Amino acid sequence: MPIAYVYDQKDGTEKIYIHDVVFNDGHKEITWPLVIDKLRKNNVSVVQFERNNGGEAYEDHVREKLKAEGFRINISSIPAPSKQSKLRKIITYAPNIRKFIFIDDGIEHVDGNTKEVRPFRSQEYQMFMHNLISFRVDGKSKHDDAADSLAGLAEMAFGIGIAKVEILDRRKYSFL
Repeated sequence: MPIAYVYDQKDGTEKIYIHDVVFNDGHKEITWPLVIDKLRKNNVSVVQFERNNGGEAYEDHVREKLKAEGFRINISSIPAPSKQSKLRKIITYAPNIRKFIFIDDGIEHVDGNTKEVRPFRSQEYQMFMHNLISFRVDGKSKHDDAADSLAGLAEMAFGIGIAKVEILDRRKYSFL
C-alpha cells in the first residue's frame, strides 16, 4: 500500500510523492495494525482497497477500527482485476508511475563506486522499491505487488474511472 502526498504545482500540474508504504505479505492479523497505523500516522484522507477474496472484510475491519478511534477517512474499494487486466493496468499507468517521486535510496555513486550510503528509506520501503524494479511485463514476473499498487494509485489520481450508463425511456418518468 503506497502512501502518497499530492502537491499542486504553480503550473496547475500535480506531483505525487510516495512518502511511505506498507509492504508485507503477512496474514491480515499482521497487516491490519500496520495499515491502520500508517493511515493514522500519515494522516491519510482517502484510501482505496482492492476487493478480492476477503477484501471486503479487510476494508470493513480497517474502517471500524479507525472510526472507533475517531479518525476520519474516506474509504472505498474496487474489485480486484484478473491477472491479465492487472498487467494491462500496470502497463497503462507506467508513464504516470515513472513521474512519481520516491524517497532517495541514499546511495551516492562516484565514478562507478559507492561513495556514501545514507539510509533514507525504511527497510519496508526498500523492499517495495526492489519489488517494483524487479517487475517484468513478459508475464514471468512474480514481483507485481508494488507495480500493481502504484498502478492503482495512478488510476485513482489520473484515471477516468468506469461509469455505467443506462438509457431510460423518458415517457416513463415525470420530472415536473
